[in-house]
Amino acid sequence: MKPLMILMMLAFIAADAAAQIKSRTTGRRLPPTTAVEAPPSNSPTTAPQDDIARRLLLPDSVWDLRTEALDEARTLDPQTIGPELRQALVATLARENAREQARYEAYKDREVADNRGDTEAEFRFRTIGAVIRLRDPNTIPVLVQSLGTGNAVINALVQFGDVAAPAVLAVARSDKARGEAIDDALRTLTRMVQAAKLRPSTIQTVRLVAGERLAGTQAYTVVLNTIELAEALGAPELLGRVEQLANDPTALQGFDPDDQRMLRKAAAEALATRKKK
Repeated sequence: MKPLMILMMLAFIAADAAAQIKSRTTGRRLPPTTAVEAPPSNSPTTAPQDDIARRLLLPDSVWDLRTEALDEARTLDPQTIGPELRQALVATLARENAREQARYEAYKDREVADNRGDTEAEFRFRTIGAVIRLRDPNTIPVLVQSLGTGNAVINALVQFGDVAAPAVLAVARSDKARGEAIDDALRTLTRMVQAAKLRPSTIQTVRLVAGERLAGTQAYTVVLNTIELAEALGAPELLGRVEQLANDPTALQGFDPDDQRMLRKAAAEALATRKKK
């Protein structure tokens, strides 16, 4: 090879090297003389399930990590979620339900305001949604603990049918449960009856509970929801009590006039609906 050609090649290599050094110091990125493609990334977009489960169960002092873990769990296909993460989701909801119950006990006297933050409430509702998506009968106890939060839990328990009924009945007849939970338990039982989800023996227990809730001193919403349950059951002894509520002025003593009027109206409408069936 001629000396001149060798010198030209050396000069080209030196110039290219100098340009790359300059790009590092100035922040400008120049294309290399020979492009080499980076190997494709095989890293998953979601952390392993055991890591998600671990972060869900962390203390509240690392709240952001718990929230991130819940968000990741909610992106997973429920059918791919394994036992460890399922158990962590159930444990997380049980923890949030216990927190909510403790808060209720602390503030139910209304002497001080409930200081629940929106972040905690939202976290609980999102956890409820993640547990519901599992469609797992093992989640029934923790979902029953979540009664009082609305239709999502009611719908989930109705789908489980008779297997969920005993726990729902326990709330419906409890004197210690929160009013919202009792109301949702009664609504759940009504929906189960309407959907023919219950065995005859369970229906008999539901009738007993409905009778208990239509007698004695009850909250307005409890009577209102039990009237609907009585109509769904169609049991003669319950319909007789509903007729008494609709027509007997003394049957609703203890309620204020507006509530009496609304309950009489609800009872009359329930009777009319029953006659059409």
